[in-house]
Amino acid sequence: MNIEIYRQITKRREQINKNLSIHTEGIEKLKKHYWTKGIDKSKKAYRDPIRFIKQSYPDVFKQVANVNIYSTTASAIKSCLRLEDAYGFFSTRTSDIFLTFGQFEYDELIKINPTIDEILCHEMLHAVSFFRGSGGFVRYANIEEDFAYGGMIPYIRSKGYNDKEIANRTLLAYCLSKHLQNKDYFKELGYDRKKMSHSDFCSAWARIRRVYKNGLRKGAFEEAMEFIKNFGNKRAIRFEGRFSALEF
Repeated sequence: MNIEIYRQITKRREQINKNLSIHTEGIEKLKKHYWTKGIDKSKKAYRDPIRFIKQSYPDVFKQVANVNIYSTTASAIKSCLRLEDAYGFFSTRTSDIFLTFGQFEYDELIKINPTIDEILCHEMLHAVSFFRGSGGFVRYANIEEDFAYGGMIPYIRSKGYNDKEIANRTLLAYCLSKHLQNKDYFKELGYDRKKMSHSDFCSAWARIRRVYKNGLRKGAFEEAMEFIKNFGNKRAIRFEGRFSALEF
């Protein structure tokens, strides 16, 4: 092997190991944080989603059921892990789930209203994909989130919500990102994103939210309904099979 390539690979591995170590230390710090509390697994908010996991993914049910679950605050997560804008997350490094609540990035534009059991179901689905053999989510982030959000749809339907309600209460923020991939609002306002500084980008995005507020909401809703069509019915079964067969 070329010595320079070897050095680059070694350096990359060292950085990955360093990042993993920092993440693990942050998780342990978060567990001990004043605002972090363990979730009582006897409560209905836990029993409903774990029952859904048992029925839908029996092959990894026991692993998911053994995951530790905590509630905490957004400020605690930001302080310990430097993560923002998360209702919850599943740590693949420590196999812990953390839940928090509040409106984040799109609160002035789009408001979603997931309940604690729906957030927990979402994070449990991340655990499902991990225990099925996913080694990490960075490279396959879109597939990972499609799997978790798509897997939530039958769970939320079981609570009596129709597809439009599911789109509005759960999927708008996620599907807004999909809408933005398909429509370049920056170009429409004359911006060249390749030449923009971070400050310029933030200012332009604030202007886009003002000018295209209704269009952004409509686009997110249309994407959400299309997402439900693709992942909320029989197609979801085929998608699941394709996902679980991937090697990460």
